[in-house]
Amino acid sequence: MSQSESSSALRNSPNIDVITSTEHDKFIFDCEHLNNFCTQFGQCDITDQTDSILQIKLEDLERRWLSVQQSYKVLMLSLISANVKDIRESIQINFNVSSEAYYNSKSQIIDILKISETNMQQNTAQIQKASHVSLNINQRTLENSEIYLNVPPCDTEIFTGSYEDWPSFRDMFTAVYIDHPQLSQVHKLYHLRNKTRGPAGDIVKRYPLSNDNFLLAWNALKSRYENKRVLVDKQINLLFNIPAAATENSESIQNIHSTVNDCLCILKTLQVDVASWDPILIHLVSTKLPEQTLSLWEQSLKSHREIPTWSQLDEFLSNRFEVVERIQSIKNMKEKQSNPSHNYSDTPDYYYEKFALKCSYCHENHQVRACAEFRKLTTKQRIDFVTKSNICGNCLSPSHIQINCKSTNTCLICNQTHHTLLHINSFYSETPNSMKYDANKSRQSYSSQIESSTIPVSSQIESYAIPVSSQIQANFSTTSNTILLRTALVHVQNNGQLHTVRALIDSGSQRTFITQTCANRLKLSIKNTDCFEITGVGGQKQVSKAECRLSIVSNKYNIKFDVSAIILPQVTKPLPASSLKISDAKTLQNIDLADPLFYESSDIDIILGADVERFITLEGIKRNILGNTSAYNTIFGFEAYANIFFSEVN
Repeated sequence: MSQSESSSALRNSPNIDVITSTEHDKFIFDCEHLNNFCTQFGQCDITDQTDSILQIKLEDLERRWLSVQQSYKVLMLSLISANVKDIRESIQINFNVSSEAYYNSKSQIIDILKISETNMQQNTAQIQKASHVSLNINQRTLENSEIYLNVPPCDTEIFTGSYEDWPSFRDMFTAVYIDHPQLSQVHKLYHLRNKTRGPAGDIVKRYPLSNDNFLLAWNALKSRYENKRVLVDKQINLLFNIPAAATENSESIQNIHSTVNDCLCILKTLQVDVASWDPILIHLVSTKLPEQTLSLWEQSLKSHREIPTWSQLDEFLSNRFEVVERIQSIKNMKEKQSNPSHNYSDTPDYYYEKFALKCSYCHENHQVRACAEFRKLTTKQRIDFVTKSNICGNCLSPSHIQINCKSTNTCLICNQTHHTLLHINSFYSETPNSMKYDANKSRQSYSSQIESSTIPVSSQIESYAIPVSSQIQANFSTTSNTILLRTALVHVQNNGQLHTVRALIDSGSQRTFITQTCANRLKLSIKNTDCFEITGVGGQKQVSKAECRLSIVSNKYNIKFDVSAIILPQVTKPLPASSLKISDAKTLQNIDLADPLFYESSDIDIILGADVERFITLEGIKRNILGNTSAYNTIFGFEAYANIFFSEVN
């Protein structure tokens, strides 16, 4: 329990009065007051601490500690009769932490004062013995006596008791402190205390600060960590557990090479004779090298009967990882040159194969996008041909499918990832008779502009002014008349989970839309974008500034595709406008319906527009179901559509 939690629990406890709560706050304040002093003192530079400053700080530390003791005593006595065991334990923990901080800070101050006193006594003795020397020499002696406070420019790291770190710590401490000509034994012991922590620090702290105790503390460390057997075992373990290089990688080869050399150097310093280890080292390293490097090493040997030496393999590995590093650098440079980042035009293909110039439609010597016969087709006919022929729907190349297309181009009309020749402006003009309806009797429309089936695509593109801002056509509208539209239960994947939503398939909408409620329910990642201006029937407009990314999944056909959806408060009213009465429901039992309850009025979560229709539409129509109702095959199942009026359910 922290100090703030303890204070809050104390105030809320029914067994504690207001006076005890105030006493607890005073105790917490005194503890923090003491701990702040100890923390700041530990961060101070020792060279800035004079004897006078240290005496003042020691007195301040004693006053703060006395306040902690008094408030602790009063608080614990007031809690004797109260049943607050957890609070008493928290108070005891806070007191113990403050006690430890007080003991450490006070011991540091006393140690520094002792060193200063010892140094002053030595200076006095030197001055008395050298009284015949001039005043300038005495002054230099006084100045040199202060060197013990300055940390040498080349310092050693903290030693915590690791066998691997002991040799380097031993040598560095010897060079920096033990061999220093103007450091006394007590000064060296003081620095040894500051440079050891953990188990090593516990060993040094057993010896009080004095000139006679430094060698005792130093020898105690040496006897504890000067264990050659442990150090040798560590190096051999590293040597026999070098990770193998899985590929021709310069870093892996260099790691093998450097690890072996480092281990050999340390073993030599530990007086281990490694002169006859060559066959062992060569066999060990050979099992770690990649196949090509190992083959080159064997080829580099002049004789395959003589035993090679480690110096030979050492030289080979030094040259080998430099060569591999150089080859990899050149390879990366070539890849950048062969794949420059530039904007592709709409016409060039990305894979120049033998069949690239053979038109997939008329089989003449031109690409399909330049085929005049292909351009005469209606948009739906072009989409059907692309789907059946398994050619890319984005660049119209026969060498790959759309999922593998590397083209960065998009439709010139809607900026979606399909070719402009496959863009759908409105509902197909080749609508079957069963789908036609009297526009004068219904205000429900997919589009007020019907695409001509014979207008050349070039003229269609010229008639569109591609705007800078995002203007989107969404021509779906509803009336009080009950007409069945194409709905489906769609699976949306997010964070590894599938969610079922109800969607309207509307080819008259250029983009996909989703309600704000649905996006929040599915916990989709929403991003703010530039303003989308959405135009409906009659020029009605609304604005959206948010969109999200959907992953549509069809388990039946093992299909998954992503689509960007614009977020609106409401995409449409519930569909159908009112629930319908089905006279012969048995007819639907043998049909795999995308929306089994299509005749019941329900909310629409998503509108799937023309940007995704080519992914979901399949061949096959079931006609004259429930009268004039037709069902269109999709990856979600059959979608019911009817232009007749059903009996509404009251």
